[in-house]
Amino acid sequence: MTNRVVSFLKSYFIFSARERRAVIFLLLLFALFILLPDMFPFLIRPAEQAEWDSVFIEESTSLNQKLDRSGKQKFFSGNQIKNMDGSHASSVHLFEFDPNTAMADDWKKLGVQESVVHRVLKYRERGGRFREANDLKKIYGLPESTCNQLMPYVRIASSSGFQNMKTQQEVISRSIAIDINAAKEDEWKKLPGIGPGYARRIVNFREKLGGFYKIEQVAETYGLPDSLFKSIRNKLIFTGELYRFIDLNAATYEELTAHPYIDYRTAKLIVSYRREHGPFQSKEEMLKIVTIDSFKYDRVAPYIKIK
Repeated sequence: MTNRVVSFLKSYFIFSARERRAVIFLLLLFALFILLPDMFPFLIRPAEQAEWDSVFIEESTSLNQKLDRSGKQKFFSGNQIKNMDGSHASSVHLFEFDPNTAMADDWKKLGVQESVVHRVLKYRERGGRFREANDLKKIYGLPESTCNQLMPYVRIASSSGFQNMKTQQEVISRSIAIDINAAKEDEWKKLPGIGPGYARRIVNFREKLGGFYKIEQVAETYGLPDSLFKSIRNKLIFTGELYRFIDLNAATYEELTAHPYIDYRTAKLIVSYRREHGPFQSKEEMLKIVTIDSFKYDRVAPYIKIK
C-alpha cells in the first residue's frame, strides 16, 4: 500500500530535465512581469492627446516675450502647491496669471515642468490662445492635480486687451536692432523667439567663422528654423567687418578644419597643394583644388588672405 502511494506521488512530482527547465523559465518570466514596472518606470506613459500633439512637437524653441502685465502677478504666501505627502513644495507659489502672456519663469514658479513650459510657449508662438481656464486641461504632460490647482488663478484678458498687448509687443520688437557682428548673447535674446540656446549657437557660429560678412549667414546657424530667421531678418543690421582671417599659406591643417566652411578633405588638399606647388599666389588659385567649386569658393573667399 505504502509503495503504491509513493509511486503515485513520484509520478506527479518527479520531473524530467526538460520539464524542470520549463518550470524554471516560467518562474523567471513571472518574476520579471512583477518587477518590470519598478525596474523600468519610463515604460508607463500618460495617455496620448492627439489634439495638441501636432502643436507641441518641438520643445527646444524658447520664446521670451516681455509683456507689461502692470504688476498683475500677486503672490499668495498661503497658497503653495503641496506634494503628494501633504507637505509644501519648495519655491512653488500660486498667483494670478494669464496663460496667454505668462513668461517661462512664471510657469516654472507655478510648478510647471520645463518641458511642458516649452510646449505652451510653442503653442502660443504658432498663434494658439487660451480662451478659458478649462483649456489648461488640454496641455499635454500637465498633471491633473497641478491643472486643478492652477485653474482658479487663471485671469484671461479680453480680446481687445490681448490685441493691445500684442500690438505693444510688436512695437517693442520693431525698435530692436541687432548688429550681427557685435551683439552678445544677451542682445540676441531680446529678439522674439531667440532663447538662450539659439543665442549661444549664433554667437558660437560667428566666432568659428571669424565674423559674418552678410546677414543671411545667420540663417546657417545649426538648428535655427528658417521661419524664425525670416521673422527676425528685418531686425538685423551689419555695420562691421570680419575680424579674423585665414592665412592660406601659413594656416595648419587643424586651423583650416576649424573653419565651418572648410572640410577635412579640402584642408588636406590645401596643405598638399602648398607642399607640391609652393605658396598660393592668389585666392583664385584655390579653384584648382578639386573639392572647391565656385559655390564653396564664394563662401570661404572673404575669410582668406594671402601673405
